[in-house]
Amino acid sequence: VMYGSLTLHDGVLYVGRQTKTAWVSSYALDGRPLQTRFSFCDETQGRSSASGLAMDDDHRLWVADQPAGVVRAFTLFGVQVACVGDPEETRSRDARGVLGAPADVLALGSDDELTLVIASHGHRRHALQLFHAHQGRVQSLRPLGDPRGVFRDLSGLAQAGEWLYAAEEGAGRIQVFRSGDFHYSLPVLDGRGRSVGPVALDILDENTLVVAVTSPTSALLLLDLRGRVRK
Repeated sequence: VMYGSLTLHDGVLYVGRQTKTAWVSSYALDGRPLQTRFSFCDETQGRSSASGLAMDDDHRLWVADQPAGVVRAFTLFGVQVACVGDPEETRSRDARGVLGAPADVLALGSDDELTLVIASHGHRRHALQLFHAHQGRVQSLRPLGDPRGVFRDLSGLAQAGEWLYAAEEGAGRIQVFRSGDFHYSLPVLDGRGRSVGPVALDILDENTLVVAVTSPTSALLLLDLRGRVRK
């Protein structure tokens, strides 16, 4: 069993995996190993993860390290060059700017206008946050548009233009935001109409989402933008 994450950039597949030490490796699409390969382990926690992977336009790899409560940035040679989140913060503290247990990350733009979208596991009000690096500003999105609401175990992110899709494993749904504002949610149901927990998602085309679920059975679902199962 492998736990970790994937991201595809310019025809190169980057694979993050973990047991106690986190590893990041790169591959061509025919399976050939490529040059990028490195590992890391948080000294304080004694373990690290690659729960989410993303690459920005400056070819830095951003890795969600859930045990450490931070998102780290590495060069393609494995040198850590940045870190978002304060590992000294109390992990149970639910506040803007505190990551808790980051589950996934998107990196939008380049160094001058970089925005990180970070989703965190757990039942948290501030579980979906936008870190605008060039402005030094953190924006916390509202669950279901409710300023007092709580996300239930966010697990994966996907983005297309101004639209952001956030998989909420604990609630069996996908929340959809446009330009930072909540628009609607999609229930995630299997072919039998049972609620299932989405753990990862991506956009297949303008009308289709591909969603990985694990409970009650493991499957990949193709959903339309109303949440209906196509396959």
